[in-house]
Amino acid sequence: MDEEIDRFPAITDSGEEVTVAVFQNMIDSRTLDNPNAEPTPGLKTFILSDGRSLNLIDDGTFTIVQTGEIVRKADYRTHSGDTNG
Repeated sequence: MDEEIDRFPAITDSGEEVTVAVFQNMIDSRTLDNPNAEPTPGLKTFILSDGRSLNLIDDGTFTIVQTGEIVRKADYRTHSGDTNG
């Protein structure tokens, strides 16, 4: 069963503001000895709010499967030349 675990704003390389939803497969971990065991978190899936699929490149950077365009988490920007820290 997939469960939405996060949602955040992002920006494509063409400047489009988008929303990324993160889903995680929750694996049933119950056994006869432990019927109340919590589910085990499995693989994460990243999807734009319009339904397009994303592949994770690195933390905060994705590629849209259908177009190859790069998407970056809105608060995950390179601050070259930023002298404030």
